[in-house]
Amino acid sequence: MRTLNQKLAVLMTMLAACLAAPFAAAKDVVVLDDGRRVTGDIVREIEGNVWMLVYFGDIKKQEFFSAASVKEIIRDAVADVAEQKEAPDKDVSKPGTLRGEVITLEGMVGVEFASKHLESLIPQLEKDIGEGGILVLKVNSGGGALLEIKPLSDTIENELKPRFEVVGWIESAISAAAMTSMTMERLYFLPEGNFGACTGWYGQLTAVKGRGLEETKELMRMITARGKRDYRIMEAMQGNPDKDTPLSATVDPDGTVHWYSDEDSGKVLVNPAGEILTFNSVQAEKLRFSEGIARNLDELAQEMGYDEVEWVGKWQSDLIFPVGRAEAENRRWRDFVSQDNQKLELAVAKYQLYLGTARSVQGKARGIMVNKARGFLRDIRRFYSESPNSILFTLNLTPDDFELWYEQQDEILRDLMRP
Repeated sequence: MRTLNQKLAVLMTMLAACLAAPFAAAKDVVVLDDGRRVTGDIVREIEGNVWMLVYFGDIKKQEFFSAASVKEIIRDAVADVAEQKEAPDKDVSKPGTLRGEVITLEGMVGVEFASKHLESLIPQLEKDIGEGGILVLKVNSGGGALLEIKPLSDTIENELKPRFEVVGWIESAISAAAMTSMTMERLYFLPEGNFGACTGWYGQLTAVKGRGLEETKELMRMITARGKRDYRIMEAMQGNPDKDTPLSATVDPDGTVHWYSDEDSGKVLVNPAGEILTFNSVQAEKLRFSEGIARNLDELAQEMGYDEVEWVGKWQSDLIFPVGRAEAENRRWRDFVSQDNQKLELAVAKYQLYLGTARSVQGKARGIMVNKARGFLRDIRRFYSESPNSILFTLNLTPDDFELWYEQQDEILRDLMRP
């Protein structure tokens, strides 16, 4: 049997371990303007903004504090750099807790930001967060292919909304990215968020007008209705080459917003005549276009009305959200498509180079150039099969036009080899 002294020694050791575990790596303190003191490891500082790993037992969670909210930083000790940047390697799950996951929608709409890929993530999302879980679509895109807007909206409306609680978290949603995001009924902005500038272009930056504009406007009436928003907002964001699209609004004390397609009827001038509307985070919240501003997932959960959400995934020091399995696959796929798109651009340039050279030489040299051109033409077809919409941004062709173009190029190469 253990002696009394031995038992006391064991108890003291256990107590010391319990007390030390949560605070062993906690070396910095951030004092906030509201009086709170947050203890943890600072992993990054940029112009006064602070990213900190905060400890809850043996679990770490990354928090972000804006420069405006930080009153003082107290550094108790200098931690090892490798330790500071270490991210948790556990994906901790608590049964019965509402689960959420962030999926980033970035890059070119129709290429890296695409409907078929978003739909392909559903089986993994169902495993990650379950039916009824919170799906945050974090948008950061300058736009892209107008023809991809409806497929993306259909995927969000018909495939994601019935399965999950879908919300948008806007960093930057411009043009086709904003038009797609209109599908979501609940939008939240990052502090630097912006949304709008939905003008359509084709060719050498020629504004869409006439029948093309009318078709786009009709599509956006449908998508705006899905998001339960007044179409006049989108009309001001789209603009019209043939007439002004001003917008004003009045916000009632109960939060109801009345929109007007002129500058004077509403108390707030939202979009002057002759301009294209783009909301910032403050305007969007003030005019009830967004549900609020959230700089991190804790604030997002609070804005959504939840006391606690388990955000699945592994935290990384360079992100303000954890990366779940579905998001990890999303990021891997986006990198793959982005690299392929660069290879496609190179293949198009090489094809045009060897085709031009083949036309300028004769005999054996022509055969060599034609064979090289044909090889790059086949590469173009392969890249097209992996990402059809990428053809829009390299050859200015719709997927429907590509097959005809390919046949024409193949015929040109055969003609060059005829005696």
